Amino acid sequence: RFSESQKKTVKFAEEETHKLLFESSLIPGQDWEAPFYRSLVAADAVDAVLLMAGARSTLIAGQIAVARPLPLLAIDKFEGSAAIIRSELAFGDKDYPSSTTHSVTEMVAWLKKKCEARDGLHLYRRRAWRRDARRGNLTMDRANRHLLVDRSNA
Repeated sequence: RFSESQKKTVKFAEEETHKLLFESSLIPGQDWEAPFYRSLVAADAVDAVLLMAGARSTLIAGQIAVARPLPLLAIDKFEGSAAIIRSELAFGDKDYPSSTTHSVTEMVAWLKKKCEARDGLHLYRRRAWRRDARRGNLTMDRANRHLLVDRSNA
């Protein structure tokens, strides 16, 4: 998702090698915030959230991720809203990682583990389902955000 003002500026190098993992969606308007927040809310758009430093939009993104709930790693090494979100999460989860007690590698491993546990599906499997849906092996009901398995050949 991107706004009209970002139309020709949003590109990822991986789009060339992993085209099926990317889906562009233009959101009318010039403001970057609408597509950003809509992506966080959309069921199939975001698998996890990583927050570092930040101000108001980071705080809002963190609260959306908590409410969904999405796997969320809020880094507390820098000042800003990510540290606030991290404090909130650590209050309820004494094992929540901190930059003072965990290496970057350990924190990323923690986040990956949370992604795998979410919905009982591994992150890469969900992406493979999306890829299969785009190839026609599965169908995706975009209006209701449901993935329908094609069992006609089963």
